[in-house]
Amino acid sequence: MYDLFNLVNSHYSNLAPPTLQVSSQVIEVPSAKIQFDLKDVYWHDDDVYYDHDGRCGPYHFDQYGINPECEINIFYYFSDTESGGCGPYPYVNFVYGEAPNWIDGGWAHSQMIAHELGHVLGLPHTFSGCNDDAFDDTYHPDPNKDWLSCGVNAAYAQCGGGVGISNNIMGYNTCRSYLSPKQIAKIRYNSVFSSNRRKFLVDNYDVNNSIEVNSTQTWNYQKFITGDLTVNSGSILTIKCSIYFSDLSKVVIEPGAKLIIDGGRLTNSGTSKCSGSEKYWQGVQVYGTSNQHQFPAHNPTHQGMLELKNGGTIEYAHKAVTNWKEGSWNEIGGVIKSTCGFPLFC
Repeated sequence: MYDLFNLVNSHYSNLAPPTLQVSSQVIEVPSAKIQFDLKDVYWHDDDVYYDHDGRCGPYHFDQYGINPECEINIFYYFSDTESGGCGPYPYVNFVYGEAPNWIDGGWAHSQMIAHELGHVLGLPHTFSGCNDDAFDDTYHPDPNKDWLSCGVNAAYAQCGGGVGISNNIMGYNTCRSYLSPKQIAKIRYNSVFSSNRRKFLVDNYDVNNSIEVNSTQTWNYQKFITGDLTVNSGSILTIKCSIYFSDLSKVVIEPGAKLIIDGGRLTNSGTSKCSGSEKYWQGVQVYGTSNQHQFPAHNPTHQGMLELKNGGTIEYAHKAVTNWKEGSWNEIGGVIKSTCGFPLFC
């Protein structure tokens, strides 16, 4: 199973060019930057659920779901009447009349897992009945519903027949190895914007994932940050949305820089439901210059500045905000400005 998921991850990280090109203007993306971590393998001994119909139903998930608040559950079971996979949210079922085919080292089955996990992340098939999917950068028509080879001249029988079978992971084919840019954008969007899917994200801190702001910017879209966020001197960052941080992440505002939380929210990752308690991130540090003034009319010049307004919020942090670089007595004096409404909510 662990080897199998290495193959699944390779499907998402080593995307092939499309066998059927929609347009020469579509930019090929080599990696979806989505990976899956197999947490554990469990065995459930149950005569009733061993041979069971309804491969898209929640029967096994309802009975044997493990850590459903933070892990996608994948079930394998037997059936006399049907076979195949189904990936409704938030679980995947694989049902077989015989053992899965591992002759090719699991390559074919790893494609199926990649396909079903695509459904969990919110992607539809490349076809809807005999119609196209919702993406204008995937090949249309692509309504093949058999296990057939890809190719420009490959023929299929469904939906009146036709030629041309793509290698899209969300199609029915034997060579699933491609996702379009808009499909990738959709699963990454869902992974952050959907709280139900964000709970599956691994929020391990990695300093290499840090972000530096070196200009005047406004963020109107949510981000999931597993490193640090630094607003460098001379820069202004305005946040009007929710930004999620891993437990070791912090925000740094350098002297001469400004961060404005204008109705936005700095909060934890929201991925801690399996731990039974909320995780806390490190909060905001507003760096200062100890031997300089804090007069607002001349800042941010010598000091960093944080401004909260219109309900701007910092939550689930060990220290919401401090006005110095912790441990450095020469960098005290950061300016914190908060505008409250009535009644007093800051």
